[in-house]
Amino acid sequence: MTSTTQLPGRINTTTLIRGGLIGVIAGMMMAMFTMIATGTYLHLGFFAPLYAIGAPITGNAPMTAYVMHGILSVPDMLVGLMVHMADSFMLGAIFAAVVSYFKWTRSKILVVAVIYGLLVEATFKLAILPLVGSQMASQLGILSFTLAHIIFGMTLGLVMLILWDKWFAPTLDK
Repeated sequence: MTSTTQLPGRINTTTLIRGGLIGVIAGMMMAMFTMIATGTYLHLGFFAPLYAIGAPITGNAPMTAYVMHGILSVPDMLVGLMVHMADSFMLGAIFAAVVSYFKWTRSKILVVAVIYGLLVEATFKLAILPLVGSQMASQLGILSFTLAHIIFGMTLGLVMLILWDKWFAPTLDK
């Protein structure tokens, strides 16, 4: 028997955790695209996004050593991976809370998810990345950065819709 804590509106901890897990899946899809982009047409190397995400914590030296000399630093890559997955979990939980609160229909969720991905991009590009001193948006370029966030939003919405009847509808109908 599972217990859930009811939050304001119809949002509960189960919904937040499930949304967070979907956010991690969306974050993995986004990371795959970004790593392919940096490994191919951006010529920065496959693991460059992990270094870029971790740079506000680890500094720019590990990314420079990787891009310029191909020197791998697994701990520095893991910092970037952990930050990205934690952000993805949090953003997925927030999206699930918003969907639950507004009780959107399934037909609206995918469109809203893509818009949410673009809002996340704008928030990171205009506020969070400059605040932490990250150059990630300029390193990827606006097109790749935007495509990565569209992929995040699309995956978030699609996986939520796929799991809707099993994961979300039962908790929202209580």
